[in-house]
Amino acid sequence: MSNQGMRLCPFCSETIQSSARKCKHCAEWLTDEDRSSLSPIRVETERPQFVSNEEVQHGHTDEEGHFSVDQQRRLFVGVKYDSYYKHAFAKIEQGKPSLNWAAAFFNAAWTIYRKQYRVGIAIYLAFLVVWLAALGLCIRAFGPDVLLSLNFIIVAAAIWLAVFIYFLVNANHRFLRHVDRSIDITKSKFGGLTPRVELGRAGGTSKRYAFLALLLFSQINRIAGAMVIDETSEASVKTSSERVLSGGMDSIQTNGATDDYTFDSYTTDVIATKRAPLQLGSYANGNMYRTTIRQQYTDGQIDFGGHFIVVLWGAGMGQTRGAMVDVLTGNIYALPLTEENSYRNTYHDNNNNIQYRANSTLFVTYASAQNPDNENLVDLVYHYYRWDDSAKTFALLDTKSVTTPRIE
Repeated sequence: MSNQGMRLCPFCSETIQSSARKCKHCAEWLTDEDRSSLSPIRVETERPQFVSNEEVQHGHTDEEGHFSVDQQRRLFVGVKYDSYYKHAFAKIEQGKPSLNWAAAFFNAAWTIYRKQYRVGIAIYLAFLVVWLAALGLCIRAFGPDVLLSLNFIIVAAAIWLAVFIYFLVNANHRFLRHVDRSIDITKSKFGGLTPRVELGRAGGTSKRYAFLALLLFSQINRIAGAMVIDETSEASVKTSSERVLSGGMDSIQTNGATDDYTFDSYTTDVIATKRAPLQLGSYANGNMYRTTIRQQYTDGQIDFGGHFIVVLWGAGMGQTRGAMVDVLTGNIYALPLTEENSYRNTYHDNNNNIQYRANSTLFVTYASAQNPDNENLVDLVYHYYRWDDSAKTFALLDTKSVTTPRIE
């Protein structure tokens, strides 16, 4: 939007027409000729305040220069008082509901836009605590992958809707209390009389701080959310990695399922080399799981494909997700772990359903389910993958279903 033909009011700093004689925001006369027609109010301050004949004629003040409540609010609120807030405040004083859609959509940023700085920050911090607590609980219950699930979408939508409704219904009530309280505080500094310019400066709007608040809040949300994801997933990460890694490097009991696919049939040399710096950007979820990946990469040993370190984390409800890091380049690659091939619907063999070795490119998973006819049996569906190091992809070799006695 062009600023040509516009200037700032010297009293309230709002944008007005260059040719304007009176500021539409703070009602201050701008020219010497117009100001000379004003009669001074006798107040005991270093700087006299003025009331125009027009304000007396329109009922904004009495002959002694006392402003009406309506005019005081007009001077303080400024933008949109006559077009919106005057009627909104009247509804509130009549005991009727008054809805504020702008506040509902922008919530804390709106309060800062209306110069309710402390309230805006307090509301944002309260919302942040509730949001992070809900995020942490969801991750603990369903695992980090819950961020893409319907469960998390429902929880997030419920929190957003609650905040939306709160601001929609209560924003104008809180703003009216803020306006009247701020007017009383400002007037108390001037012997109970109304300092017109000072009211305009104390009230009005602050687009700059509102914009900065939006940027700051979005960055805090992103950083705090990532920290919660890292920390709350750490417990499930440790449990999952310890459980799976303990069985991952040694052969687990497969009841003949791997007779056709053995680790010795897909051997490769283990490379002894210094680890390359971790490249989190090479993996789509690298930043989301950076703490987990970095820790297991630092503490782990080559355990797959000759030069990879497997990184695993719990995904909740009998599921595990993970990636592997190439020690030669630091690049990260996703493991072929899905609900279909590794969901543990029932307990079996200490839940060691992921198998791999340091000197082999064979990667084996199975999904387990309770046999419907015999509670002592489990149904396993094995998936066999081979890592193609030149193409940097996993190739599915085969799947095989097996019913076997449960191993406790």
